[in-house]
Amino acid sequence: ISVVSLDLRLTIGSRWGIPLYLLALRRCDRIDALSEGIAQSLSTKGFSGSKVSVAPCSFTDLSGYRPSPQKRDWVVFAGRFVPEKNPLLFLRAIPRVLSIFPEAFFFLLGEGPLQEEIERETERLGLSKKVQVQFLPDVGPVLSESKVFVSLQKHNNYPSQSLLEAMACENAVVATNRGETDRLVTPELGILIEEDEEALASAVIELLQDESTRRRMGELARKRIEREHSIERFIEYLVGLYNQLS
Repeated sequence: ISVVSLDLRLTIGSRWGIPLYLLALRRCDRIDALSEGIAQSLSTKGFSGSKVSVAPCSFTDLSGYRPSPQKRDWVVFAGRFVPEKNPLLFLRAIPRVLSIFPEAFFFLLGEGPLQEEIERETERLGLSKKVQVQFLPDVGPVLSESKVFVSLQKHNNYPSQSLLEAMACENAVVATNRGETDRLVTPELGILIEEDEEALASAVIELLQDESTRRRMGELARKRIEREHSIERFIEYLVGLYNQLS
């Protein structure tokens, strides 16, 4: 069984399902933990030792996520519209960015229970012409042309799939400094911030102002994903797990 979240409630969706999930974990032969933090969390529940393996990486399909030769002053949030992902924090920082970069454009790509509140807040802030709120089955075309990607999860941004895709498209990153985020977003690739509107706006402005730094961060981000987050690396790890169980 693979465990992909520090909070089992985010995986199960119902507190009534957690005892059954824990029972399944106890009965399985091997647990694949997506990160070291998840493995540590499992150890507090009695799962440790040789039963738990930590994946060396997550991965994305690099062939589907490539940078466009022409980048635009686009800033992107992509993820479920739930409190954990902090879409409203992103939205409320936008007016500060627009006061410096009035030509910038923003994307809130996703869906979820906060959708109506996001739409109301967009209207209240007068941002309807500067923000696109939409679910897209494929965010690749937007990420290909955007310059900055924002990941604002409350507990851990590592290893968010949309974050990997954005980095593969040579986006510089602004992310909340939570959990193991710094395993993926280093100072060479982006800016780590606290959960704060002003800090978020300042970081986005900094990246849009300094195009050479932003471009360098994006190029290094792509190389990082190619080197450390390939499908081949994860397959090798997964096959190794199955071989150990055969």
